[in-house]
Amino acid sequence: MKTTGLKGYSQPRDRTGQYALWHGIPWVFQGNTVTVFLELEDQDWIRNVLPNGFSPHSGLVRLTSHYMTCTFGRDLDWAYRNPNLSQFHEAVVACEVEYEGRVGHYDPYCWTYNDAEMAEAREGLGWPMRYGEISQTNPPIKGWSAGCNAAVVVSRYNRAVYEMNVSLESEGDLPAAGLAAEHPDFFACRMLPRMWEPGVTDVHITVAEMGEFQVGDFWHGPATVEFTAPELEGLKDAKVLGGRVNWHYFEKTGAKLIDHFVEGEG
Repeated sequence: MKTTGLKGYSQPRDRTGQYALWHGIPWVFQGNTVTVFLELEDQDWIRNVLPNGFSPHSGLVRLTSHYMTCTFGRDLDWAYRNPNLSQFHEAVVACEVEYEGRVGHYDPYCWTYNDAEMAEAREGLGWPMRYGEISQTNPPIKGWSAGCNAAVVVSRYNRAVYEMNVSLESEGDLPAAGLAAEHPDFFACRMLPRMWEPGVTDVHITVAEMGEFQVGDFWHGPATVEFTAPELEGLKDAKVLGGRVNWHYFEKTGAKLIDHFVEGEG
């Protein structure tokens, strides 16, 4: 068997392995979250962003922004000593979908400005992570209370993507059925183009399961969303079900490969 002689779980690799962008699993995440839920009566927008074999389970679309600390396969002590490497914002658009009878979420769009998170999510698991700037309201020093606003602004290379705001009314999770804060399984479609064989792509369908999921300090209320990016145009007519804020903790333990194939151009 040929080997490179280089160490490390991800690029960049060298003879020590210590400078890789991210290391082996698990990755521990903790931070604060703002979420707004939408419901699409016409589910064509969801179908348009799903690979073959997937279908909408409902018209539910979730807009979530996190301000997180992540270990990237190291430990929390490393994360606390290296806030410049471990802290970042992330914004996602997630759809509730079904694949071969299994229900989970699929993220057609994700944004972050942290290169380790971008590489770990996109190269490792297949999430379509792109560079973006995210601003998010931090929890007040005295804690959330009725009348507080939690806002998120997402932009990409000086152009607006979307903005959302939750006007908090009361403690607790959103009362609507089906919106309880349970960490779903996450499907992803990792696509690796063969640059030496134009038009050919290796495709891996994966599902990621999160461990040790914990949440708390819920507040919820009505929400507003303003979409600007053209790829999100189809969400403008969605019904806004409301929003919530909370803290979270979970461990990303990798993914299961549930299908793989080679796809030709077109």
